[in-house]
Amino acid sequence: MSTQPQKLTRGQRLAAWRQANIKPLAVRYWAKVDKRGPDECWPWLGNKNRHGYGQIYPGADRAKRPGATMFAHHVALELAGVEVPPGMVRDHICRRRDCQNPAHLRVVTQRFNSTMNSSSIHARNAQATHCAHGHPFSDENTAVIPHKPPGKPVTPSRVCLTCYPTRWRFAIIERRPANARPSNQWIGPFRLDKEAA
Repeated sequence: MSTQPQKLTRGQRLAAWRQANIKPLAVRYWAKVDKRGPDECWPWLGNKNRHGYGQIYPGADRAKRPGATMFAHHVALELAGVEVPPGMVRDHICRRRDCQNPAHLRVVTQRFNSTMNSSSIHARNAQATHCAHGHPFSDENTAVIPHKPPGKPVTPSRVCLTCYPTRWRFAIIERRPANARPSNQWIGPFRLDKEAA
C-alpha cells in the first residue's frame, strides 16, 4: 500500500511561499522610509490607510490573521527598542501621521493623546475655561459627573452649575405633558419649585 503525500491547502501554500520569499521586516521597513536629517520628519513611502498612517505586512509569524497589516510607526518604535506598556499608545509629536522618525514618536496615554495633543472636539472641551453660555469653570461653579456613552467606559464630564438646573428643567420637565408635571420635584441635585420654573 503506497502512501500519498498530503496535499497542502491554499493558505498553507501561501504561508510557505511568504516564508521563503518575503524579506525580514526590518529590511522591508527601511526600504519604504525616506530617511532624512535627525530633526526632520521621515515620510513613509509605502502603503497608507485612509487616515494617512503607514502600513506594512509584519510577516506570517507575527500577523494576527492572514494578510493583516500593522502600523509602520509601531515598527519604528519597535526597531528603536522602545517598549509600549499595555494601556499606552504611540503618539506623533510632529502631528504628521506618516512620519517614521523615532525622535518624533513617544508613548503616552490614550487620554493625553486625544485631549492634550490634538485639535479634536475632546481636546477643545478639555481646554475650555468657560461653558457655552460664558460661565467660568471655577471650583465653585463646576461639578464633575460620570458620563457613559453607549458601549464606552465611564468618563468624567464637567458641568456648569449655573446652567445645569436650566438644562435639566428643559430636558425633563418641559418636555412632559402638562398633566404629568408635578409642582415640586427633585431633579439631579437640584430642587425645582414652581417659583424656580
